[in-house]
Amino acid sequence: NKDLSESTVRLTSIVLAQGLERAVKDNLLAINPAKGIERPKGRKKIVTPYTSSELKELLKALEKYRLFAFFRLLAYSGARRGEILALRWTDIDFEKGTLSISKNRTRIGSKVIEQDSTKGGDGKRTIQLDSETLLIIKDHREKQKVERGEENIVRFGQDSGYIFTQEGSELPLEPSVPYQLFKRVTKRLGLRSESLHSIRHLHATELLNS
Repeated sequence: NKDLSESTVRLTSIVLAQGLERAVKDNLLAINPAKGIERPKGRKKIVTPYTSSELKELLKALEKYRLFAFFRLLAYSGARRGEILALRWTDIDFEKGTLSISKNRTRIGSKVIEQDSTKGGDGKRTIQLDSETLLIIKDHREKQKVERGEENIVRFGQDSGYIFTQEGSELPLEPSVPYQLFKRVTKRLGLRSESLHSIRHLHATELLNS
């Protein structure tokens, strides 16, 4: 249905496919009829990326918040919001300066699900991070330890917990929280209303320009 947004169609198809797969496991169906069927196309939303100067202004305003590292990754890695939400400390190699992405966390109705991220199910992809982003993530980790009251410093790469968690907790961050902060800060700055995806679009545009 072209009246439905692309994201709505995608999430609906995911729920349907998972429900049918559950029915197969419970021996209610012999096969999953959704497998191999091309997903219908929804209505694409036109995204207008922020300019480099607008992004700089936005990130400057976000520096004081505990989720600053989240937005830095969103802007400088090209990863999706759900992919960043699914990241664990074991996904970062600080020596090589790389980030491995394989999962995506998103809310569908009343449930938050985590699933394979890459389209087509082709597995993990690795992203090279710049030195400043790596420093910001390290700083985020130290603040996370203080926030939780951790006495023993855990070496990077040995903590299997989520990078972005609920305040004072090891539980993963609620998917809507970054968007709510993003909307609040952009409104205060007088920036036009856009989706979080607009930050990722700017990353792709900058790569093309380079």
